Amino acid sequence: MKMAVKSMAIMITTIVSMCNAQTLSEDFKITSFDGHSLDQFGISIAISNRIVAVGSHQDDDNGLNSGSVYLYDIFTGKQLFKLLANDGAIHDNFGRHIAIDDGMVVVFGSNAVYLFDASTGIQISKLLVSGARAVAIDNGIVVIGAPRTDGGNGSLSGSVYLFDVLTGMQISRLIALEGSQGDLFGHSVAIENGVVAIGAVQDDDNGIDTGSAYLFDASTGTELFRLLAKDREAGDQFGVSISIDNGIVAIGASFDDDQGDFSGSAYLFDVSTGKQILKILPSDGAERVFFGGSIVVNNGNVAVGAYGNNGSAYLFNVSTGNQIAKLLASDGSDGDSFGISIDMDNGVVAIGAYRDDDDGTESGSAYLFSVPARCAADITGDGELDFKDVSAFLGSFLNEDPVADFNFDHEFNFFDVSAFLSAFATGCP
Repeated sequence: MKMAVKSMAIMITTIVSMCNAQTLSEDFKITSFDGHSLDQFGISIAISNRIVAVGSHQDDDNGLNSGSVYLYDIFTGKQLFKLLANDGAIHDNFGRHIAIDDGMVVVFGSNAVYLFDASTGIQISKLLVSGARAVAIDNGIVVIGAPRTDGGNGSLSGSVYLFDVLTGMQISRLIALEGSQGDLFGHSVAIENGVVAIGAVQDDDNGIDTGSAYLFDASTGTELFRLLAKDREAGDQFGVSISIDNGIVAIGASFDDDQGDFSGSAYLFDVSTGKQILKILPSDGAERVFFGGSIVVNNGNVAVGAYGNNGSAYLFNVSTGNQIAKLLASDGSDGDSFGISIDMDNGVVAIGAYRDDDDGTESGSAYLFSVPARCAADITGDGELDFKDVSAFLGSFLNEDPVADFNFDHEFNFFDVSAFLSAFATGCP
């Protein structure tokens, strides 16, 4: 076996080629059919199945800055509906925060949250929550963050409310056990598989505005874990963005300074233990890009927005933390704030650029990207084909790890070696 492995390594040496982490441009760009200056279309974005929802919180259909939300087909870019609150009014900022799941669209506006049927565009209900800001939805439960309320821990300590989609009835009110005045608990919220993730962006655990996050059981309202970055520092604003999927919590800290002032960072935590798994930084981080200002984890990938400077977004492998791709708008320009909002589902990444000027100053736009398919021979998942993958394959092959079973016959022999060599020689897309 050792001789075979040595011979295989020599063979691979002759065909090594690089597959660098890609820079990707959008599949297509979306703008509203009736866009105007200062609409700020793209301030929020959400995607589920075939539908992408885009918020335009300063649209004026129901009065100055009353706001609206647009629904599009992700595969064609065709507009499906424009959503307006039945009682929309001046300065409601309807659409500042949105979420979508299982055919239901959740929209924040003023001190209320509205539910719409995505298939018809019809408003179903209105939920009244004082100080509402962030919204999320999953499996029939709506989560509403109210960070600027007195959650029982003092002014601006914050609280989070859970509602039943079908009945519109409040299920519970969540309050941080360790909360205190000014924490803004509920600044960001997410929910998946019965676990609610909540950001408290101005928690002062290790200095002013260090930030923290929490996990709660949606069915009981019980606090499960308090999440803290291992290298937390004052001003990081850990918890400014949050997402949860398949046992992983992704959290943004857009004011972290590892790569310069306000360069930003992101963290991954294990839902079952509350332990930090990885800290993520972009390959070309710089000051004032605010990496982590938006974040989403889905199906083994995490996408992170960095809306500063020209604006960008990045895609990473959840298991390794390795960067897969950098996402850029093909027509992006300084000040567009591309990356201010981000979401991902079924291999599509949706990104907002609310200060784009296609239909006038800060009319806004949104972009859709296809997530690159995983390269079979990229064993390490870092978006490159190199000797690290060779080494990883050799180790897996010797240990009869399923990763090295390249022909899926549950045996480990020359046929797996041949299949790996072929995939390695073909390279990444």
